Amino acid sequence: MAYMIRAGHSAVDAEGLARLHGFDSVVTARAKGLYRDLTLPAPISATRKKLWDRDQAVAHAAGKPIPALPAEDNPNDLLEAQEAAALWGITPKRWLKNVAEDYAPPATTDVCDIPHWTRATVTDYQRPGARAGAGRPRGARDSRPRARSIRDERHQERIRHVREMVQAAATESRELTGPDVARELGISRTHGWRLLNIALGLQSKDAATQR
Repeated sequence: MAYMIRAGHSAVDAEGLARLHGFDSVVTARAKGLYRDLTLPAPISATRKKLWDRDQAVAHAAGKPIPALPAEDNPNDLLEAQEAAALWGITPKRWLKNVAEDYAPPATTDVCDIPHWTRATVTDYQRPGARAGAGRPRGARDSRPRARSIRDERHQERIRHVREMVQAAATESRELTGPDVARELGISRTHGWRLLNIALGLQSKDAATQR
């Protein structure tokens, strides 16, 4: 099963699926057994929060045949962490760690609060320290320093971005939070708080206190 939103398609979460079936809430839909319905199309997400292809969900709600999803890969497919990680030959946990540490690209967009990357973003990304061709020449010693330089540059770019977000929030008299930064940059909430604290010149907060 491929966990992605195919190019040109969109997705709905449990709440959206409930609305398509005329329920006023997820609680009502769950009580009516909607999510246990064996005729539901297969979810297109690997996370605990399920997503369904909108076209398939609409057809199911209308009692119509469920259309098949495109089989051909497309550069604009939106991939979850599991699929993105597979393209790099690493685990989803490692992928998310790489994203948090600027060794992998930030999410292209969030769909129902789940980070997604376009296939092209993942496949075209120049991984820090990577070189075209057969690999690093024998005796070359600059791979790690170069990787650190790339990572530090991206880190500084993110801090500048967050400072701009802080200024915009102050202008609009609203509070900026770590989750706001996380959504904007496609990173974890903990990393979002860390960057926000740096931008504000504050000491890092205990992650357990950051909601």
